[in-house]
Amino acid sequence: MRRIALVHDFLLDLRGAERVFAAICDTWPEADVFTAVYDEKGTEGRFAHRSPKASFLQKLRPTSNTFRPLLPLSIYSATKAAAWSITTALREELADTLVVGVHAGFIDTDLAAAVATEDKIPPSQVVDATLDALRAGETEVLADDVSRAAKLALVA
Repeated sequence: MRRIALVHDFLLDLRGAERVFAAICDTWPEADVFTAVYDEKGTEGRFAHRSPKASFLQKLRPTSNTFRPLLPLSIYSATKAAAWSITTALREELADTLVVGVHAGFIDTDLAAAVATEDKIPPSQVVDATLDALRAGETEVLADDVSRAAKLALVA
């Protein structure tokens, strides 16, 4: 059986996207968890037993109050592009591990509160698509029209 690695951009609090990720983690309790930065207290200890592996940014001891202001939209967009790139690289590097890239436009979470409802998808749509992909052994989830259009632009 292949190992599974679950990756989230940052785990600093327990809001919509983190709750979606927690549901995915519950489905694969043996999977390793990776993130750029992690705050055990901010995530209410939800991932503590998973011993998340964080990046060098963890040395800053980030919290949702100290980290999010550092992420203007341009940087946030860059992290999304980097997620696409790293999942591709990890697939090659970790041949015995199923690495699934989950990509979506705006998800109806606190972070996207200012985005019009019709421009967002529900978290459940992302969870369902991700679980289907994991069960099928697929390496990529394009959860909405925005991510599908982005993918087409990347390969054009």
